[in-house]
Amino acid sequence: MTKFSVFQYSQLEGYDKQKLILPFHLKNDGTPLVSAGRDNRHLITISGSKTSTNYPLEYPEFMLRLGGKNTAVATLPDITPPDSEDDLVRAEQELTDNHLDGLIKMKEVNPFLKTGDSSQIHTRFIEKVTVKVDSIRDDADESSIGDVSERLGRADMISQRMISLRKASTINWMIKYLTRDDGWNLQTTDDGTTRTTVATVDDTDTGVPGEDEISKYQSIDFPATFADPLNTKKIQGKNIESGVDFQTWANELGEVLPSTKGPAASDSSVSHWQEIVAWEDKSWIDEC
Repeated sequence: MTKFSVFQYSQLEGYDKQKLILPFHLKNDGTPLVSAGRDNRHLITISGSKTSTNYPLEYPEFMLRLGGKNTAVATLPDITPPDSEDDLVRAEQELTDNHLDGLIKMKEVNPFLKTGDSSQIHTRFIEKVTVKVDSIRDDADESSIGDVSERLGRADMISQRMISLRKASTINWMIKYLTRDDGWNLQTTDDGTTRTTVATVDDTDTGVPGEDEISKYQSIDFPATFADPLNTKKIQGKNIESGVDFQTWANELGEVLPSTKGPAASDSSVSHWQEIVAWEDKSWIDEC
C-alpha cells in the first residue's frame, strides 16, 4: 500500500464498531484500549487540551493514524481528501508534502491481521476490504451514506496505479539485484571493468501521473541478458538453462509453486507478489 491510500472508511461505522481499518487495540481482558490520539475517535480542543469525542476521525487524523502517528498534535496537516479521479494527484502531493507517503505498516492498519501466516497479511486485508465494500453496496443501513459508486471508481483507479508502481519498483530492484556483488554479479565486462551487463529496453512509463520517482523504469531483456557470454555460465549456475526460463523465473518470483527452477524467493518477494496478485484479482468494482 502506498501514498495513494486516501480513503476514509471510518465514517461508515461508529468509532466503537469499526473493525476493518484502525480498530481499537484491546487490553488483555478484551476491552478497548482507549488512548487520546491513538484510537479512532475525532479530537477537539477544549481549553487548550485535546479531548476525545464520539465522532469518527476526520481526514487529516485518519492519515496520521495510518502512518502510526499520534493525532493529538497542536496543528493537524493541511490536507483534504480527493473529490474526484482528477483530484488524486493533488491529494497525493499533499500527503507527500506532509511526509505521509511511503509504505503503510499493516499492523497500524489492523493489528489483528498479524495472526496466521505473515506472508498473507496483504491478501487477508484486501479480501476483508472487498467483503466490506460488498456489504456497503448490499446493506440498506450502511448505504444510507449515499451513492458510493464514485468513491469505488476512485478506489479502483488507485488500486491499478498501485499495481503499476509496485511492478515498476520490482523491475528497478531486479536490475540492481542481478548486478550487485551480493546478488548475481552480472556486471563484469570484456575489459574487466564493472558495470551492469543486464540488457534493458527503452524506458517504460507506468502511466501514473505526478512526479513519482519511478514513473518511468527500464524493462529487462532476459533472453539477451542470458545470451551474453559473460552472463550465461553465471545464470546457468543458478539452475536456469535458457533465456526463456530466466524470464519465467523473474515473472514468477514470489509464487509459492513456480514453474521453473532457480533461486527460491525471499519472504519479502513472496509477500510482494501476493500483494500484487491480490490487488489484480480482487478488483473493487468487479467483486462488488
